[in-house]
Amino acid sequence: MHWRKITIWIAVLAAAGVLIAVVVARMQRWRPRTLTIQGAVLRTDPDPRKQLPIGGVTITATDGMITTTTKSDSSGYFKLRFRAKLWPGHILQLEFRKPEFKDFDLSVPLTYRSSSDRLFIATLAPIVPVSDEVAGKKLT
Repeated sequence: MHWRKITIWIAVLAAAGVLIAVVVARMQRWRPRTLTIQGAVLRTDPDPRKQLPIGGVTITATDGMITTTTKSDSSGYFKLRFRAKLWPGHILQLEFRKPEFKDFDLSVPLTYRSSSDRLFIATLAPIVPVSDEVAGKKLT
């Protein structure tokens, strides 16, 4: 009977040790991380050859508590860096704003793996569509 209690206690302690090891290993994935999001802003057009980059677009990212802002360069490229650490599982809201274009919002879920490994492409539609004839080109 005495050996039976010892065997049960050893099994319970071993199971607790395995549980603690799993929790510690998972904590590395659940820890908050600094985040960098990058991508490009393009003009919406059904013809892919006419999807030109848009510079000077104001990009704002927020998770509700932390907000950061940047502008796209002349090639449409943008890079957002969060100095504070963000928890995986939250949703990051990206807002793209430029007066000549319709507003565009994008929701980015922060995953346990890295969201910074992705390239985000935002396509903005002009408020007043530019036709080929107005731009000085004739349709063929």
